[in-house]
Amino acid sequence: MVNRDLETRISQRLTGAGSSLTAAEWVLLHAAMAISTAAIFFFLLGGAMGVLGLLLGIVVPWVYLKWRHGRRLAAFNAQLAETLGLMAGGLRAGLSLPQAVDTVVREGNEPMASELRRALVEQRLGVEITDALEGVGERMESEDFDWVVMAVRIQREVGGNLAEILHTVAGTLREREYLRRQVKALSAEGRLSGYILTGLPRSSACTCTSSTASTSSCSTPPSPGTSCWPSW
Repeated sequence: MVNRDLETRISQRLTGAGSSLTAAEWVLLHAAMAISTAAIFFFLLGGAMGVLGLLLGIVVPWVYLKWRHGRRLAAFNAQLAETLGLMAGGLRAGLSLPQAVDTVVREGNEPMASELRRALVEQRLGVEITDALEGVGERMESEDFDWVVMAVRIQREVGGNLAEILHTVAGTLREREYLRRQVKALSAEGRLSGYILTGLPRSSACTCTSSTASTSSCSTPPSPGTSCWPSW
């Protein structure tokens, strides 16, 4: 069976990726994919390739899950500033924090709406709202949302205008997102050059290997009536 700590980590990653599978279902599906991939490679390409198929069956699902979680996290962080603005507007209109969160759930987009909906369900079952929001940050692994929860927790302990705090945090997040996109755009050429330089040795090695193989095949004496040169 799945270890408890491993089960918790897998469950958080699956939830963060938007998957409805449980940790046990993921492990069984993962094992089935690894075995089936190894069997297909073994019967089609030979025994040595069966090991490669097994490795691919083990690694590829985790890479896909990480990619899916990263894409959902990027969408979550992109919606965070707008979400804080909606919450701040609700608080200024006289709503409580859970009511402001419920406004985002009804008017927001995925994945923010579904994650905050789960936090509201936990709050209605008796969990403190700050603890429920902290659970959202842990599932999504969002540092920006962790800072928001920290600001809400400090305000509830010390006091102050929560709407103004959320408005300030939203402005800070917008500026950070702008700087992040600007840096990504300015460094695009350098990153592309790095990708090319990284792949150049491998492509050169493959080209040299193929040319060496073709040269060695032509270096052997041809059988009577045949030639290593193509006929035109």
